[in-house]
Amino acid sequence: MEHDSKTITSELITLRLDADITDQERTDETVRLLAELQEALRVELQRALETKPFVLACGDCDASGPDTYEKAVANGWTEIAPDNGTSWNFLGYCPDCVQTQAE
Repeated sequence: MEHDSKTITSELITLRLDADITDQERTDETVRLLAELQEALRVELQRALETKPFVLACGDCDASGPDTYEKAVANGWTEIAPDNGTSWNFLGYCPDCVQTQAE
């Protein structure tokens, strides 16, 4: 059954608060939900890339990104995701901010 990322995130929060399960059950379910979340985010990104113009901005410094997803990834942009901003459709982290975060 396919869920969207918001539904899966909600399930993860509920799971964390559930006192009626063992630690192993919580761990197993968390791993399953995280894999499901990763797939849901991949699907959401693919749908957005197919339906929205690619206008990318950095979530830290507001720098503008390349005009395609492929160029952005090749140039070192990370964590690119759909976002309904005022002048962009995708947010990510530019190479300069990625380097600063790593230091």
